[in-house]
Amino acid sequence: MNHTQEILHTGSVNLLLIDKWLCEGRIALEEVGEMMPFVFHLDNTDLSIQYLNPEGCQQLNLSLSEARSLKSTFVTKYYHSSCHHVRHDLSQFYDKNDYFRSYSNIIKMLDPDTAEYKATLLTAKRSRLHDGFYVTTESMDKVSYSSKKLQRMMGEEQFVKKRYEVFASLTEREREVLTLLALGHNNPSIADYLFISRKTVEQHRKNINKKLNSNSFVTLMKYAQAFDLV
Repeated sequence: MNHTQEILHTGSVNLLLIDKWLCEGRIALEEVGEMMPFVFHLDNTDLSIQYLNPEGCQQLNLSLSEARSLKSTFVTKYYHSSCHHVRHDLSQFYDKNDYFRSYSNIIKMLDPDTAEYKATLLTAKRSRLHDGFYVTTESMDKVSYSSKKLQRMMGEEQFVKKRYEVFASLTEREREVLTLLALGHNNPSIADYLFISRKTVEQHRKNINKKLNSNSFVTLMKYAQAFDLV
């Protein structure tokens, strides 16, 4: 399994990196979908389906053409009535023009095999390449990282609100370096991955530490986690 596949298969799917790779043409939407071990779809702003991955088609007993034909009724058909506020939440999220944060919520989603609604972790991110959202949904009983993820989400909300402007001051390259650091890469590895010199990596790290007022790897990891880089 190559580096891209390893990241796509991790429990905490990094929609920010996926969006970046798609914009750069490193990978096609269909390739992303085929690697995903759970439901992944590209939605229009009204949450109608543009693309549904093979795993999603299998779990929902739908073909891609059938999913598209449902249009905006996809939410009505598969989301419990108590969860239809998600459409409004995502509409407001979309209007913020924020391409760095993700929206996460626990919803009840229909399991066609049992005709029951199951607690499901939904994560969505606005796409820079397409007009709409990338969305992942995974049953809570299959989310191995669920408790840690949910605890982190609650604690990070305030962290993100207080430090968003600081994080936004990072350049795109600095965000790339921060992401790779959080994923466990050292300076030589980052230099090779980004095709830059080790000296340049060191300078980026100094700039990151200065902007984030950080003097420890723990602080950098907290930023990376809070802003969904890992």
